[in-house]
Amino acid sequence: MIIHLNLGSDIEPRLDLLRRAVRALAAEAGVRVRRVSPVYETPAVGIRAASGPFLNACVEIETDLDPRQILDRTEAIERSLGRPPETKGRKLPRAIDIDIVLAGGLVDPKGPPVLPHPGLGERIFFLRPLLDLLPDALDPVTGHPLRNRLSALSCQEILTILPWSQTP
Repeated sequence: MIIHLNLGSDIEPRLDLLRRAVRALAAEAGVRVRRVSPVYETPAVGIRAASGPFLNACVEIETDLDPRQILDRTEAIERSLGRPPETKGRKLPRAIDIDIVLAGGLVDPKGPPVLPHPGLGERIFFLRPLLDLLPDALDPVTGHPLRNRLSALSCQEILTILPWSQTP
C-alpha cells in the first residue's frame, strides 16, 4: 500500500526534526520511504502560542502495514522526537506532527485514522506538498482531482523553502 504522510514542525530545529522523522520512518520495519516533497513554510493556523511558522513536507511510503499500524508507529516517532502524547489533537506547538493524509484509496470516516485526512482539501500545507508527489491525486471520497482545490486555498500563505534533495 502507498501511504502519504504530512510532516510538520513549528519548534526549532524544525528542518532537523523533519529530517529525523524521515530517517525514523525509513528505519521502521515494513516501511520504505519512496519520495519526499519539497519543504514548505506556512504560518501556524489555529495554534495557541505558536512558536513560529511551520515547516511541512509530504512523505510517500510503501508498506504492507495497515493504516492503524502506521498511525501507531508515527505516534511513537513523534514521542521519540519530543512530542508529548498529551499534545496530540490539541492546538499547541509541536516538535513534530505526522499525519496520515492518504492511504491508497481507502475511505474511513470513523478511524482512527480518519481517511482521507479531514483537512486534506482545506489546508494548503497538506495539499501543496502532496500534489508535488502525486499531481493527479483524486479525492477518494468524491473522485474529483485534488488540484482543483488549490484555487480555493490560494488565500493561505505558503512558501517553498527548498527541495528535499537539497536539505542539509
